Amino acid sequence: MTDIIQQPALIIGLTGLAGSGKDTVANLLCDSWEASGSKSVITAFAQPIRAMCRDFLLHAGVQDPDRYLFDRQLKETVIPEVGVSYRHLAQTLGTEWGQQCIGRDVWIRLLDQRLKAFCRDWKMTHFVIPDVRFKVEADWVRRQGGVIWRVERPGVAPVREHVSEQGTIYVKSDRVIENTGTLDELHSQVGAELARLHYDRGLLA
Repeated sequence: MTDIIQQPALIIGLTGLAGSGKDTVANLLCDSWEASGSKSVITAFAQPIRAMCRDFLLHAGVQDPDRYLFDRQLKETVIPEVGVSYRHLAQTLGTEWGQQCIGRDVWIRLLDQRLKAFCRDWKMTHFVIPDVRFKVEADWVRRQGGVIWRVERPGVAPVREHVSEQGTIYVKSDRVIENTGTLDELHSQVGAELARLHYDRGLLA
């Protein structure tokens, strides 16, 4: 697999349990980059998994499947038409089918292709990957010159006993974001860590 991100560029991969605030941190990062003129995007290893699940639910006759994909309260809800939750669908599709039947790095290879397109066609330079769940994914991010931030929130526990959720425990992080206060406090913490990272890398944004 080719390492494809050219400097100046930055990738931040986020790891942590579901509900810890990774999506919020990802949005804060992109807002900060965009405000300073850098072209950024959030893209996930699970993006094709969501697309495949959405198609499956449509074929199963589910009306408005997006509510199960994006509403946190419904992700764990059993979908009557299929008998399991969206979380169950996504986790087993990603791991039991994707990694075990197709290849350990299948979702990495697909993300690699998307990053190439973002760089080539849209001149993107800054990326957030909010769903680093396995060591092999974290290793790939670091090979691209990226870093891993862990987002932690008190009281958050694994939503299902599944390797994709448990695997985040073993992902080594470069920084920890403690999501313990208000949104403004989280914003300040992310901003401080981002400024430190930019300084260390010699990046302006």
